[in-house]
Amino acid sequence: MAGNGGQNRNAVAAIAAVAVVGLGAMFWTRDSGESPNRETPRPGSSGSTSPADEMTNASPSPPSMAAGAAPALKPVTLVQSKFAIEEHGRLKIDADSLPESGDVTVALAMPDDVRGTGPMQVQIIGVDGRKIEIQANPLPGQGAGLELAVDVDWLKRGRYMVQVRTKEKTPLALRRFVLEVD
Repeated sequence: MAGNGGQNRNAVAAIAAVAVVGLGAMFWTRDSGESPNRETPRPGSSGSTSPADEMTNASPSPPSMAAGAAPALKPVTLVQSKFAIEEHGRLKIDADSLPESGDVTVALAMPDDVRGTGPMQVQIIGVDGRKIEIQANPLPGQGAGLELAVDVDWLKRGRYMVQVRTKEKTPLALRRFVLEVD
């Protein structure tokens, strides 16, 4: 009989432990806002959605609205005038995101010893043969690179090579970047 009492106490302790863990998990998910049915954010995302994401992920409208009671929402294209290209990198820009007029600012990542301290000449060469020379200015701060302004009217759809003659002590002191307007 004494053996059964020990087994009963162990069983009760195990059941109590499972209940405590279950209650703890329930309170933890309730307080943190997490739910087993909620979709988890992708790695690298903040978990929040932008208005454009909400429009893209919106559920279809109810049949009463689909019959024409309300106009359909159009996707929003955000206009952007500042871009950055990493060292030896490529930047792809959606042509619809460019402003209608003015300049597009492009920052080129480049180490300090390569960029120098003063303005530098940058060539932008299109695959269609068009070519432009622009003066780029160093960005403030360590390792910040160069910044140049390109007239948006000059940029057409296509690929461009952005070429900078650097202060390096090599036979071919060039840094090249790729810019693509799609």
